[in-house]
Amino acid sequence: MDYKRRIQSVLNYIETHVQEEIPCESLVALAGFSKSHFLRVFEAYTGFTVMSYVRGRKLDLAAERLSNSKDKIAEIAYDYGFESHDVFGRAFKRVYGITPENYRRGRFLLPTFHAVNLALQLKGAEAMIKTKPHTMIVTKPAMKLMGRNADLKMVYLRPICGNSISMNGNKLSAISHICGLSQKKKLIIH
Repeated sequence: MDYKRRIQSVLNYIETHVQEEIPCESLVALAGFSKSHFLRVFEAYTGFTVMSYVRGRKLDLAAERLSNSKDKIAEIAYDYGFESHDVFGRAFKRVYGITPENYRRGRFLLPTFHAVNLALQLKGAEAMIKTKPHTMIVTKPAMKLMGRNADLKMVYLRPICGNSISMNGNKLSAISHICGLSQKKKLIIH
């Protein structure tokens, strides 16, 4: 089975029919999976549940239309498949923390909910996997640290790749050895 192609066809269908009511059953039929399998695969590929993705796209496009047109809010709500102005207002406030009326009045900057394109996503992931991490050993001149003495219960290391590694205080000796600190010296943090 070509999962990527099937899920991308579902995503394309959602984009072209975003102003219509999109029942989950029609998306399941389009993908050709069982409902439970489709829900798992869709979330694995996109990071969203099916209906949260549909709702997010509808609200994103409705917010864009709110800021770029003078259409009535109720008309925009109906165009994007919301049952009423109130239902749209509650969903908008739940996602963005502001009512559609206040958004239109204040021109706030909202987070965007872009359409997912699996071809672009996977190309980026493959490129990251193929590249080797850039490692560099740098010798820095000695420096003095100022601050107050503190018992260190948790140490956070931040490697070059950006992922945090957390170690308990009982592993401090290993970290001290790696960092070139002797056991007798106190670690001073600020």
